Parts: sequence; C-alpha cells; structure tokens
Amino acid sequence: MKSRLIQESPHIRVWLQEFNHPDEHLEMLGKFKIGREFNLRSRGLIEYYGIDLIDYKREQMANKKRNEFLTAFSHYMTDHLEDECPRSWKECPPSFWEKLIFAYLPHTMNVVPKKNYTEQFLLQLRKFVRWLDKRNDTTFLEVVDSYISEATQTLKKYESLFSELFFKNYPGVASP
Repeated sequence: MKSRLIQESPHIRVWLQEFNHPDEHLEMLGKFKIGREFNLRSRGLIEYYGIDLIDYKREQMANKKRNEFLTAFSHYMTDHLEDECPRSWKECPPSFWEKLIFAYLPHTMNVVPKKNYTEQFLLQLRKFVRWLDKRNDTTFLEVVDSYISEATQTLKKYESLFSELFFKNYPGVASP
C-alpha cells in the first residue's frame, strides 16, 4: 500500500492511495471506521500519525477517556496545526508538546461537572507518550512530563474558574 500526495495548487491537496491487493482496501476501510470513533479526519489517517492513533485506540477500543483524548489530540494534529504538522514523530520538537499543553489545551478544554478534564487529558497524554516512545523509539516522555508538571496547577485553576463561570451563567446545563 502506497500513498502519494498530489498537490494541484497551494490550496488543494489530493492523496492517491494505491493498493496491492484487496485486503489492503478492506484494512483501510476498517481504519476509517475506527478513526470515525474519535473524529480522525481522512487526512489524519493518511498522514504518519493516523496509523499510530488507530493502533493506540485498538488496544482499548471501549476506553472512553482514551477516546476523548484521541479526539482532542487528532484535532490538534489535523485542524490546529494544519499545514505546520511535523512530517514524523521524530521531527516533533519540544515546542510541539509545549504548544499542545500550554496553548491548545486551555482553548479547547471541555467543561465537565467534575472539573477534571485537565487532569484526565494530561494523564492520557502521559500514557500516550509513553506508548509512543516504546513504539517509535522516541524520547518524549521526559519533556512532556516536565511540561505537565509545570502546567498542571495553572491549567486546573483555569479549568475551575472557567467551569464556575460557565455553570453560573448556564445553571440548567449541569450542576457542578
């Protein structure tokens, strides 16, 4: 199975997926089905990171927290980074993880009654990075752990304040 990027103009990108046998086509359809469970865009499946996100999901298909994390992370990779997405995990500089934790997370944080979205996201991020390091022979965990340690208290305060304001203004949505 080979994938080629065809760029017709600066604004349109098309991928051509070549299959060597019919089973590859069925396998790709299965990956699309799994990717839909956490809103992985087709582009994400074609890019290098999509297969890893699918494989990570496959390890615990029914894990709701993992699914929520993958939804946010795939959005970060596909929609937030857009064309600035690194070409491989090995090309992810520390700033990639820093931007995820310090810039992306506060702006996309979900309001939940337990006020533990930050805690759950960072826990799942740590688990994913540990898995990624083992799978791809990378060494991100130390950097990510240092960012998590630095950001956790501030992000939790931000989440608490944001939740209080939200539930005060929309008391019928859920009780804190």
